[in-house]
Amino acid sequence: MKNFQLMRNFIIFAAFLVLCMSALAYHVVKSSNDIERSGIKVNHTQNVIIQAQELSKFVIATISAQRRYLFERSESNVKQYEDAKITLSSQIGKLRELVRDNPSQASRMTEIEHLSLQFKDALDGNLKKFEDTTLSPTLKDYDDVVVVRDNILRLNNDMLDEEYALLIQREGTVTTALERYQISLLIGGIIASLIVLIFNWNLLLAQSKISVAEAGMKESEERLRLAIRGSNDGIFDWDLKNHGIYWSPQYKQMLGFTEEEIEGSEEAFRKLLHPEDSESFWETFNNYINGNLSEFSSIYRMVGKSGREIWIHGRGKAIFDENRQPVRFIGAHTDISYIKEHERMLKDERDRAEAASAAKGEFLAHMSHEIRTPLTAVSGIAEILSNSDAITDTGHRKLINTLRTSTETLKELINDILDFSKIESGEVELHNQKFVLGEMFEQVISIMSVKANEKFLDFSFDFDDLRGTVFNGDRQRLRQILINLIGNAIKFTENGYVGVTARIEPIGDSHVIRIDVKDSGIGIPESAIPIIFEKFRQADSSVSRRYGGTGLGLPISMSLAQIMGGTIKVESEQGRGSTFSLILPFAQVTSDSGVDMSEVVRMQKLNDRLKVAIGEKRRILLVEDYEGNIVVLSYILNALNCNYDIAKTGLEAITLWKEKHYDLILMDIQMPEMDGLTASRIIRKVEDEQALPRTPIIGLTAHALVADKQKCIEAGMDEYLSKPIVEADLKNAILAILEEKQLGSGTQAA
Repeated sequence: MKNFQLMRNFIIFAAFLVLCMSALAYHVVKSSNDIERSGIKVNHTQNVIIQAQELSKFVIATISAQRRYLFERSESNVKQYEDAKITLSSQIGKLRELVRDNPSQASRMTEIEHLSLQFKDALDGNLKKFEDTTLSPTLKDYDDVVVVRDNILRLNNDMLDEEYALLIQREGTVTTALERYQISLLIGGIIASLIVLIFNWNLLLAQSKISVAEAGMKESEERLRLAIRGSNDGIFDWDLKNHGIYWSPQYKQMLGFTEEEIEGSEEAFRKLLHPEDSESFWETFNNYINGNLSEFSSIYRMVGKSGREIWIHGRGKAIFDENRQPVRFIGAHTDISYIKEHERMLKDERDRAEAASAAKGEFLAHMSHEIRTPLTAVSGIAEILSNSDAITDTGHRKLINTLRTSTETLKELINDILDFSKIESGEVELHNQKFVLGEMFEQVISIMSVKANEKFLDFSFDFDDLRGTVFNGDRQRLRQILINLIGNAIKFTENGYVGVTARIEPIGDSHVIRIDVKDSGIGIPESAIPIIFEKFRQADSSVSRRYGGTGLGLPISMSLAQIMGGTIKVESEQGRGSTFSLILPFAQVTSDSGVDMSEVVRMQKLNDRLKVAIGEKRRILLVEDYEGNIVVLSYILNALNCNYDIAKTGLEAITLWKEKHYDLILMDIQMPEMDGLTASRIIRKVEDEQALPRTPIIGLTAHALVADKQKCIEAGMDEYLSKPIVEADLKNAILAILEEKQLGSGTQAA
C-alpha cells in the first residue's frame, strides 16, 4: 500500500513535474519567440526611420546637384546630377520595399513615387530651359520644384512620425515581453530550487536565451542611437509628473550646447522657447494633452546658446496612465531654419516683383498721360480737317487722310498697351447692355471694308441669321475683338478674300454665337499656332518686320473673349489662309426687352440735339492747360455755338466758377498750380456748404486705367473721358449730362 502510495505520489509528482516543465518550457519558448519577433520589428522600424531620413537628404542633394550644374556648367556636374537622381530613385525603392506590409506607409510611398517623377520632371524642365543659355535660374524658376519637394518632405515627415510612434509602441512591447519573460524565469527558479537536479539544465538554457535577447536589445539601442545621430532630429522624453526632460545629444547640439553644458528640464525649455512663440506653443500643447487635437505638431522658435533664433518643427506623442492622465511626452524636434530662410527669400523675391509691377503701372500711367495729351490735339485737328469741306486740293486731302490714319494707328497702339496692362492687373470692366447685333456688325463693316478695299481684297460679312438678334454684352469690347481679328486677316492677306460669317450654334442645352473670320492669306505654321496668343509674339520675326504690329492684338482678344465666358479657336495651314473663330455664350433675348437704341438716335441728330440742349443761356467752362487741346475743344464748342470760357489751372477754374456758376465744366486732370481732382473736390465742398445746385463736371484725362476713373468719380466728377478725346464721345457725354440736368430741373419745378 505504501509502495502504491509512493508510486502514486511519484506518478503524481512526475506528472506534475512534467506538467510544470511542459508549461514552463512552453512559456519560455513563447516568450523567447515574442522577444525575438519584437526585436525584429524594432530593427525593421529603425531601418525604415534611417532610410526615410536619408530620403530627405537625397531630395535636397538632387536639387543642389542640378543647381550646381546650371551655375558651373561642367560635365562632372552633369554626372553628379544624374547620379543624384539614380540614388534618389534607389532610395525610394528601398523604402518602398521596407514598408510594403504597412498599408498607410505604402500609400504614402505611392504618393512619394508619383511626386518624385514630378520632381525630376520639374528639375529636368529647368535644366532644359537654361541648358542652352548663359542665364542662371532664379528662385522663382524653382517654384514648381519647391512645391513638389515640400510635398515629398511632408509625406516623408508623416512617415517618420508614424514610424517613431510605432518604434515607441514596439519598444514598449519588447519591454513588456521581457518583463513577462523574467517573471517566467523567476517561477522557473522557484520550481528549480525544489527540483534542482531535474530543472538545472533547463535553467541554464533559459539563462542563455536571456543573454542573447539582452545582447540583441543592446545592439538595437545602439542602432537607434546611431540613427538619431545621423539625422537632424533631436529626441526628447518629458516626464510630465516630475517635470524632468531627457534631451538627446543631437537635441542639445541643435541648440549649440555640449552634453555637459545644459541639463534637460522643463524650466530650461521654457527659457529657451522664443517669447513671441511661447503662447502659441503652450496653447497647442495643452489642446493636445486635453484631447482637442489628435496629434501634436507645432512650429516655433527656440533661442540657441549664441542667441540665434532656431526654427523648430516639434512632433510628439503622449503616454497616459489608467486614469487617462498624461505621464510622459515623447517626440522629436527637427531644425527647419533652412526652410524658413528659403521662405523668407521667396517672400523677398515676391515683394521685389510686386514693387516692379507697381513701378511698371506708374510708368504706364505717366507714359499714357504724356502721349495722350498731345495726341488729343493731333487727332482732333486731323478729324476736323478731314471733315472740312474747305480743303479741296487732292494732295492736301491725301496728306490729311494720312495724318488721320497715322493718329488712329497710334491710338490703337496705345489702347492695346493699356488694355493689356488692365488685363494683366485684372482691372478690365465689362459694360453689359442689350443691343442689336446687326447694327454693331454694320459699324464693323463700314470700318473694315475701307481697309479691305485699299488692298483690293474681296470682303464679305454674312450675318443674315443675326440681323435682328438682340445680344446682352459689352458692345465696345465685342467690336474691339472683331476689328482685331478682321484687321489681322486683312493685314496678312495680299490678294484673295476675307470672309466673315456669324451664326448661332447649339451646344448641349445652351447656345453660342460663333463668328468665323476666314482669309486666303499667308497662314500660320502648325508649330507657331500655340504661341500666337502670347504677348508680343508673332509666328516668326519676319512677320513682324514685314507686316508690323506689336503682337498684342490676339492676346488681348483672347483675354477679352475669356472674360466674356468664351474663347477663340484657330485653324490654319501655311500658305493657304486661316480661320479664327470667336465663340461666346448666348442667351436668347426678345426684341422688345429694353434694347438701348439711344446711341443710334443720338448719332443721327447729335449736333441738332446738342444745340437745343445748350441753347443761348447755358455757359460751359473749359479747363485745359495744353494749347493744342484748347484749340481742338474750342473748335468743337464753337461749332455748337456754345458760350464758354477757358481756364488753364485749377485755381483759375474755381475763381471763374464762383463768379459765373457754369452749367457744365470740362475739367482736365493734370494741370499746374492745382490739378483737376483737387479743383473738383473744392467745387463740391463749396456747393455743399452754400447749398448751391450741383454743376456737372466731365473729367478729361490722359490717364486711362480703371483706378484713374475711380479717382475722378471719388473727386466728385460726373463723367470721365480718356484722351485722345473722340468728338462723338464728347458730344454724347455733354448731351447726356445736359438732358439729365434739364430733366431734373423740370421735375423739381413740377
